[in-house]
Amino acid sequence: MSFRWRLFVGTILAVLLTAGVYSMLGYWTFARSVATNLDESFESFRMASISSLDVSGTRPLFSTNQMIETVFEEYSTSRFRVLSHGEVALEFGGNFPEGDSSYQHESIDLGNNYSLELAFFDEESRGALRAYVQTGLFALPAALSFALIAAFMLQRFLLRPMKDLRLAATQLSQQAFPEPIKVPPGHDDLSQLAESFNRMTLSLQNLIERERSFTRYASHELRTPLSNLQVLIDALDQGLKQAPEVLPQMQENIKRMDHILSGLLSLTRVPTFRPEPLPLDLIVRQVLASLSEEDNARINSYVGSSPIVLGQDDLLQQVIMNILNNALKYSPDRIELSLSEIGGQALLSVRDFGEGVPEISLNKLTEPFFRIDKRKDGLGLGLALVKHTIGAMGGSCHFQNAKPGLKVNIYLPLAHLDDMDSE
Repeated sequence: MSFRWRLFVGTILAVLLTAGVYSMLGYWTFARSVATNLDESFESFRMASISSLDVSGTRPLFSTNQMIETVFEEYSTSRFRVLSHGEVALEFGGNFPEGDSSYQHESIDLGNNYSLELAFFDEESRGALRAYVQTGLFALPAALSFALIAAFMLQRFLLRPMKDLRLAATQLSQQAFPEPIKVPPGHDDLSQLAESFNRMTLSLQNLIERERSFTRYASHELRTPLSNLQVLIDALDQGLKQAPEVLPQMQENIKRMDHILSGLLSLTRVPTFRPEPLPLDLIVRQVLASLSEEDNARINSYVGSSPIVLGQDDLLQQVIMNILNNALKYSPDRIELSLSEIGGQALLSVRDFGEGVPEISLNKLTEPFFRIDKRKDGLGLGLALVKHTIGAMGGSCHFQNAKPGLKVNIYLPLAHLDDMDSE
């Protein structure tokens, strides 16, 4: 039996059990109420009957007052009689119903050889119980039919997210990334499962895309140095060139491949991120101190504030170093570095005074291996690594032509007080 039908049958059984318990408790409560009311009525009729009789003389006498007459009018269908030595001495309400099951009988000794026999009519109470049972028997099938329809629709509604999850998981198993499934309303286990599945799908998609990017970029960029190595090896094998002549070129190609693979691995892997509150101005000074005196002389720095950012020291230094190296490479003389806070974020700006970048190429600057001037040294991975690392820290980077030159703006989230307290 499928889960859907198990849920359907389980719901029906729960409804049946609930209806059965409700019916039994309802009948027991109603019957108890009827019995209590019947006992009170019978007691009232009994007391009125005894109070209306005088058996102190030779003959029983019947006398009433307004209260007693009110009771007798209310229970006019009930009867009583007085017996003396087994003979009827006095009778009230008409013929006494002998053995009639519609009446509740009781005999009371009045003394002086008299006894009182009561016949209290309780058919109305029994009729009320029968009516209650008949109503329940009529209403129960209707309620169960409604419960069947409601349970069928309910299980379809409840299992719709499970169906979406199953279809999405099937697509995922076939390496086809599904659209994010709709998260059910509320914050229960099912909605949390849907959110977790969407996050898992996105993580797998990013992982596979990184692996595909690695394969695509590696096959593209390694083809040239591998071809060069093959040509050099063939020339060496055929005796066209000597080892001292080709070894430097082979080492240069191997070195280039090593740099390509190192850059690709850094680009396709998620950085190990251990965020902590850090003074960004101090990190900038550390990077500047690591540069040569010649490069430092070309950098004009303007630190307008000392923002505390949430990041990682070594990754931030690597980002700043890549940006400065790129600016120094393409600027003929000086570059400008500024640090400020804007809109609840830290802003690090680096501007060079080179030729700038064609507007159509601005969005391609962070693409791996993209280079404006291929005569310059480098692999074209520096800015791609900057974007990749800054994104992992929750920040962003933007490029714009400053005319002259190119300006790079790095935005990083500021550390909040609770982040600093956790340290």
